[in-house]
Amino acid sequence: MCVALYPPPEVGGFTATGDKAHEALKPGGKLILIDVPKESGFASLYNLASAVDTWDHKLLAHISPKDPYPIELVRSANWRTSDEKIELMKAAGLTNFEYAQTLLTHPMFANDKVQEVVEGYDRGDYVAICAQKKA
Repeated sequence: MCVALYPPPEVGGFTATGDKAHEALKPGGKLILIDVPKESGFASLYNLASAVDTWDHKLLAHISPKDPYPIELVRSANWRTSDEKIELMKAAGLTNFEYAQTLLTHPMFANDKVQEVVEGYDRGDYVAICAQKKA
């Protein structure tokens, strides 16, 4: 069983989301958490847009992504680092971690060419963390 997850706030918080996903998995099932990590260029721009409450601020001129998330979503987001997500998944008892990442260029140029997926989570602006529930 494979569960795709983006931690929504209405589930009761980040830890509750991990716990609920773990409960839903069958033994040996995999959880894939896909998200924009806090340490990424996209999240940095989103946090700045949230702080100034608009995409139309001079600090964001000429550096914003072509099609940014709506400011309403950016305002409500609570970006977390990949390490925080990994620790949450480990605390829930998941093992056998695998990582994939994409969007390896500056957010402003993200739509200019197809970007391949590569292993790891140390430089992508969109990261997938996959782990398995013990059998």
